[in-house]
Amino acid sequence: MYVEPNIKSSYFINNKGAEHDELYFKPNIGRTIYDYVIKTKPKIIVEFGVLFGFSTVCMAQALRDLNNNGKIYAFDLWEQSDYNHGQTIQIVQDNLDKFNLQQFVNLKQGGDTSYISDIEDIDLIHIDINNDGDKLKKLITDIKSIKDNKSDILFEGGIDDRDACWWMKKFDKTPISDIKNQFDYVILNKRYPGISKCI
Repeated sequence: MYVEPNIKSSYFINNKGAEHDELYFKPNIGRTIYDYVIKTKPKIIVEFGVLFGFSTVCMAQALRDLNNNGKIYAFDLWEQSDYNHGQTIQIVQDNLDKFNLQQFVNLKQGGDTSYISDIEDIDLIHIDINNDGDKLKKLITDIKSIKDNKSDILFEGGIDDRDACWWMKKFDKTPISDIKNQFDYVILNKRYPGISKCI
């Protein structure tokens, strides 16, 4: 059974229109992620960008409910990130412990596809790394170049409002919509900031 994690997340606290702590409605993207895992039944999930573990907990709940011996390999830079917001690997571990989901998740330090070369049969990849068009283009290109990789790819963003948020404009980031002609995607949840799936 899905329980909405009360964990700070880019999926519902993302400074949509202001530079500091603008809160907005919860878009129920956690439920979208959970439902996607339940529907597709992946056994091996890789996550790039964990922050405090919101999406990790959502996916781990689904693996628990599927009872299919699934595992998540969750990668982040945590304390080593240039854009650290107070997240630590210990906070994520504590959140997993709180939901009794630690057996479904392997937390790993790292941030690029070189870290997944030894993980076989990846079914699903979730990307939430302050996504912009350039970052996603590089990561998706690298993922697709891995031999025999046929994993589904979900990512935070994909909607126009997300491309127009303050930090994308302030730092002149490439909109995610600009890469749609190279990596087409469908939007699974259109509520800000959106979650999409490569097709």
